[in-house]
Amino acid sequence: MSDISCGCDLVKAKGRFFRICSVFIAGCEDGILPLRLPWLPPADLEEERRLLYVGMTRAQQRLILNAAQRRNLAGRTVENRPCPFLDDMPADLLATSRTAHAVARPASCPY
Repeated sequence: MSDISCGCDLVKAKGRFFRICSVFIAGCEDGILPLRLPWLPPADLEEERRLLYVGMTRAQQRLILNAAQRRNLAGRTVENRPCPFLDDMPADLLATSRTAHAVARPASCPY
């Protein structure tokens, strides 16, 4: 099998089956997953929980859930709490790592 990466959002993963060994889900932070917007009805939280479950079940060997402790949004730094759905997972299945990585970008990169 060749090394192939593909990306999709949780909604696109719903109803599809891939031959995926490892799944990486980023943004497992309260406010992002579940998305908390003033106009979002609370009933939609259960749908977001189901979408996370769908994404997690696509992993055959390894599942990595990523949450940023801090995130820059609209020019300010925001402290984040982990996704509340993670509280429902057995603690012995979760491993945490608090590492920080600096990303080097070429001078030509505008971001």
